[in-house]
Amino acid sequence: MKLNIGVPNSMHVAAMTQPWEHALTGDDIGRALKVADDLGFNKCMLGEHFIIPQEHIALSGDHYVHGTVALAFLAGRTSKMRVSSSVSILPLQSPIVQAKAWSTLDWLSGGRATALFGVGWLKEEFDMLGVDFHNRGRMADEYVAAIIELWTSDTPTFEGEFVSFKNVGFAPKPVQQPRLPIWFGGDAEPVLKRVAKFGDGWSPFRTPPEKFPACLDLIRAQRPMTVARSTCSSRWKC
Repeated sequence: MKLNIGVPNSMHVAAMTQPWEHALTGDDIGRALKVADDLGFNKCMLGEHFIIPQEHIALSGDHYVHGTVALAFLAGRTSKMRVSSSVSILPLQSPIVQAKAWSTLDWLSGGRATALFGVGWLKEEFDMLGVDFHNRGRMADEYVAAIIELWTSDTPTFEGEFVSFKNVGFAPKPVQQPRLPIWFGGDAEPVLKRVAKFGDGWSPFRTPPEKFPACLDLIRAQRPMTVARSTCSSRWKC
């Protein structure tokens, strides 16, 4: 069994974090993760939101670090542990910007990055960032395809509804080959199909354990080649 660790004081969600975390500084967090790295934890994980409406703060909090920025800091304080989002909201940023952030993180960390993407749930956050909430699933599928193209092609070319590029260069590429791992978080059937089409792993959130076998069967049924590489994780272990 491989154990993961949630990054303390990276978010203030009442149901998931403890008040003592709030006093930790960045240096405190870095030292704590260094201890976890020395103890052999598999990877550290943190969530991300960019802006929270006032009416959601009581439950969701308004303290969230920027995911790839924070993971880059933690990669510099550790040497073996993988660094992973949990989750990055895929439709909220340009896939070109996200591809650059993740490939930079993987390059600087020596190939320790894992992207865990989700489609998001907070409509008001999408509205404030000018992103169509109702198109987020289609955008996520197209964005991840564009990101993979940028990571893996020497001459990246992509023509889509939401993003297009050609005659471009993109470097640094990820250290991990053919690309850094992509996981998807969530419980809905479209998430499972996204795992089958693009992913290396699935991170359920509210799916009860007794339903895991059926969900994995659905993933495997989409495409034979996903059987060997699709894995399942609880929130803190894989």
